[in-house]
Amino acid sequence: MGLSEAMRTAEAGLYGWFIRTAAVLVGLANLVVLVDLFGGSPVARGTVWGTVSLYEALPPFLAVVLTALLTSEVVLRGFGPLIVSGRFSRRYAVVAGAVCAGGALAGVLLSAVFVVQGSLGSTDLLTPAQRIPAAAYTAVLGAQYGGLLGLLEGLVLAFPLAAVLGRFGRGGSPVRG
Repeated sequence: MGLSEAMRTAEAGLYGWFIRTAAVLVGLANLVVLVDLFGGSPVARGTVWGTVSLYEALPPFLAVVLTALLTSEVVLRGFGPLIVSGRFSRRYAVVAGAVCAGGALAGVLLSAVFVVQGSLGSTDLLTPAQRIPAAAYTAVLGAQYGGLLGLLEGLVLAFPLAAVLGRFGRGGSPVRG
């Protein structure tokens, strides 16, 4: 392996790490905002963060992290060369589309988790057999709302993320194009 090949491999690892980390951080930030907006946070319920059980905290956290990693892997494998060597408009479109797809997928998983778990409200009226159809119904709504909010968020977040990704493809030189 020559020096230029080693540099390209290290550069590809760096932008892959950046994409995965950015996806997880965006997903976790969205989880915090959604839980606080819908009153599912321990603070909104009048409890202290330290008293939250692992049963309540782990499933939404895992759903968001898995969604972010899945979306980032699809982007890296399907659009990796386009991200590094493409023009700004192409990187922008890929990042905006990835955030939209991640939002839709996270909407499906989070809404299903919250209904089955009963985190976002009283599901005492639902039997366990009724929670599955309710989770399926809310998963469809979650995909729609998550996709729409992901698109809106992606249009804003794609500007700085596409610019940073352009620096990886040009060896740290200023982004042009």
